[in-house]
Amino acid sequence: MGHIKAVDKIANSKGVFTYNLGTGISYTVLDVANNFIEATGKEISYEIADRRSGDIDVCFADSTKALDELGWKTKYDLYNMCLDSWNRQKNNSSGYGK
Repeated sequence: MGHIKAVDKIANSKGVFTYNLGTGISYTVLDVANNFIEATGKEISYEIADRRSGDIDVCFADSTKALDELGWKTKYDLYNMCLDSWNRQKNNSSGYGK
């Protein structure tokens, strides 16, 4: 729904707008993998390796602007987002157009 609110803003305004539609909570790739494993009940193979050349040390993103300007904030935590994504995929294994 946040994407719809952002598109509505763009369609009814002039200028360029940038919004973070995230939770405002930082997650690592390992956090995401572990939440997908828990949500799906499936094993996900991964390898922990050294940082790649050029990778940033940390990244911050504030979602306050989306709340202030769009009146929107996330309702779900990472686990429930992974579960929702998994349910969408397993119920539509032929793709989004089907």
